[in-house]
Amino acid sequence: MRQIILGVLLFFVGQTAIAQIESMYSMYQVNPLVISPAYAGVISNQAKGELVAINRQQWIGVQGSPRTAIFSGNFLLKAKIGVSGVFATDQAGPLRITNLSNDYSYSVKLNENWNMNGGLRLSMSSVYIDYAGLTAIDPNDPYIQINKSTGLKPNTGWGIHIVNRVGSFISVSQPRVLTYDFGNLSGAFKDVSYLYIQAGTAFSASKGIRLIPSIMVRTATSVPISWDANLVLNLSDRIDLGVVYRHKISYGARVGIPFSKKVYVTYTGEFPVAILNPIGVQTHELALRLSLFEKLK
Repeated sequence: MRQIILGVLLFFVGQTAIAQIESMYSMYQVNPLVISPAYAGVISNQAKGELVAINRQQWIGVQGSPRTAIFSGNFLLKAKIGVSGVFATDQAGPLRITNLSNDYSYSVKLNENWNMNGGLRLSMSSVYIDYAGLTAIDPNDPYIQINKSTGLKPNTGWGIHIVNRVGSFISVSQPRVLTYDFGNLSGAFKDVSYLYIQAGTAFSASKGIRLIPSIMVRTATSVPISWDANLVLNLSDRIDLGVVYRHKISYGARVGIPFSKKVYVTYTGEFPVAILNPIGVQTHELALRLSLFEKLK
């Protein structure tokens, strides 16, 4: 697996390295807060609050493979005001990223059918590269002699979310405006800040059956556009069945079960479409959502 580890390392600190600090995950519909502060106060099941935990284990069996953990709390303070907090940690080989963010949103009624939420984010992040235990072809390579850290850095972000009564929506967000570096140890490391565009809808295919398609596009300067597509089939609010596709990267399936009005558990399994497929690697993502307090009147 040495080639995998070196590949991860070169991706982040090589001569043309570009890194994305935001967490990589598939369940945007379960926890859209990670990429947009405009969802602060937008609560599932019309509750006043919710807690969500997501754990993603990518490329199971590959040494140094990415791991992601996300915890969030989302609360509707008043009819138009929402607040939330997100804590996320990521590790991929020698790279560790920690992020803590707080969001505030305000809702405006555009007309009888459409509402708009605008959100602002304040966050703190730390990016650290630890070369201890890394297997290298050349142990004297100057790139791996000194661990690198950005230290704890403040940041900000924004988001706009427009939705109608039936569930059709479009949102634009930039969860992180500023980029990070390692000062005089940066070398050719280059961080980028992504813009996210999401759109989706929901409609009844027949009695008790709803289809919920959605798409998300990521774009940044000097980086190719990437996109994800999701299709969820909701059966009488008893179970969600879905398919996911990340362009040229992975495909998979999702199942979600509401064990009660307050507890929802969902799982996504993914398979890569490219070079890792021959060795049968898989990605597993599990999420738990707890709805809090009574429903709004």
